[in-house]
Order: sequence, then C-alpha cells, then structure tokens
Amino acid sequence: MLTRIKQHAAAHAARAADSKRGERFITRYHERSHVPRAHPRRLLRILLGFGLLAFGFANIFIPGPGGSVFILGSALVLSGESRLLARLLDHGEVRFERPIDWVLRRPIVAVTTVSVTVFVAITLIGARVA
Repeated sequence: MLTRIKQHAAAHAARAADSKRGERFITRYHERSHVPRAHPRRLLRILLGFGLLAFGFANIFIPGPGGSVFILGSALVLSGESRLLARLLDHGEVRFERPIDWVLRRPIVAVTTVSVTVFVAITLIGARVA
C-alpha cells in the first residue's frame, strides 16, 4: 500500500513539474472534474480540504501556522474541486513566482526571514500574555 502511494505521489509530482506555470491547478481541476460527484475519494478530499481550511482559519486567531495551513488546504485539496480556486492559485503562482524564487535562492535570506518572523511572533505572544 505504501509503495502504491509513493508511486502515485511520484507520478503526480512528475505531471506537476511538466505542466506550465500558471496552469498547474486548472489542469488538476480538469483532471478531477470527470470523477463522479459522489465518489468516496472525492468526498473525503473535500472534507479534508474544508477541515484544513477551518483549522487554518482558527489558527489565524490563536498561535499556530494559520496562513500556511489555509493555503495548504486550498492548494492541495480544494483546487481540484473548485475552478475559481484553481484559477486564483494559478494567478498567485505566476504573480509571486519571482519573490519566492528570490528568497529560496538565498538561504541566508530565507533563514533570516524565518528567524525574524519567529522572533516577532514570540514577542507579540509574550506581549499578549503579559
């Protein structure tokens, strides 16, 4: 079972790498649109997506990885179910491609950015508690 999951993930990653930037999520939407609406995997994927979105939304107001979980839920799960969400994610991928690549090419900047963000978050949490 684990080998099958790994093979499926590798095939999906290869398809995503081969697809053109700005069209990855809409392509995924079209691949999944032929699956019947009441299919158990589709229902499970939708429930998982809404669960991640709810968890991410709740973590916006309490300490936790709210924004990243929210984006993860929409990108990985619900983009295959909603054409509008797939188009928005494709637009965001193209719009933020250069800034993200710039940060990822510079490990020092990435580490510094994460360190400063964690420091500010801890400071704000400490100020809120005190």
